Amino acid sequence: MSFMLLGILNSQAAGGGGAAYDLLETTTLSSSASSVTFSSIDQSYSHLEIRATAKVFSNRTLKARLNNISTASYAWHNLRGDGSTISTQGASNQSNIDIGEGMSNINTSGAFAGFIISVLDYSSSEKNTTTRAFTGYADSSSFSNVNITSGFLNSTQAINQIEFFLNGTNFISGTRFSLYGIKGA
Repeated sequence: MSFMLLGILNSQAAGGGGAAYDLLETTTLSSSASSVTFSSIDQSYSHLEIRATAKVFSNRTLKARLNNISTASYAWHNLRGDGSTISTQGASNQSNIDIGEGMSNINTSGAFAGFIISVLDYSSSEKNTTTRAFTGYADSSSFSNVNITSGFLNSTQAINQIEFFLNGTNFISGTRFSLYGIKGA
């Protein structure tokens, strides 16, 4: 066991370890907003990751649009658990990707939903773009859930813009989205 641990530590020290994350940009809302957009995204990374904590006026689903494409070019699949029920859903020919349910209500004091969203091989122009997301929310009331979602954009364009939005409501002040570039792995 100790030899195995030493081998892992040595490979990390020699640069043979996991991926490197670089924080590219953070947006923290000081007032409500209908969307958050990252544009002119650096194309020198292998993947992108967005980490967000968000709050809205009512329970909503976070949505994403890539490169401002709003045609029926997206598909997504979702697995959701709320503590007592597991459900699945999916859709194709959509105008956006549904990232996941679980946006907290403003009436729940201090509660924010959490999101980790990956955009895989975003700079490749040789394959369609895919996303994966882990999202969730829990509060002191009876509402909570966890989601695993995959998304697809039927386009081989390199991704240089990502917009996050909700239908019919705004993000609340204090909502934060951070964009990371991932090198390697």
